[in-house]
Amino acid sequence: MNYSKYALVRVTIIRITQETQYPKWAECRLKDAYGREHIFVDKLPIFTEHDVDVSEVPTEGVIRCYVEKEKDNKLHQKGIVRICTLEPDDLESKDGLWEFYLYKTQIIQ
Repeated sequence: MNYSKYALVRVTIIRITQETQYPKWAECRLKDAYGREHIFVDKLPIFTEHDVDVSEVPTEGVIRCYVEKEKDNKLHQKGIVRICTLEPDDLESKDGLWEFYLYKTQIIQ
């Protein structure tokens, strides 16, 4: 599969953290290829174009990312790619991480 420089990654919006301000803020979860969960907190429009209410979570969302080329063919053959969330939205997980290994099926073109 050929990837463009930028892509979308499926995430789950798990919580609206600030509903009273505009734009709303939300928390989302990304599960990597190794089963680890990563939490991101940012403005809701970073994760979805829909105005999600508290009663509508959990719901699907996306994170924009840069798909990096794999140097390790073994990982690529297993359907795993490395992404970086610093581009284009400067997004880090709550743990300060921005590089993740994901299954190709988590990537949306």
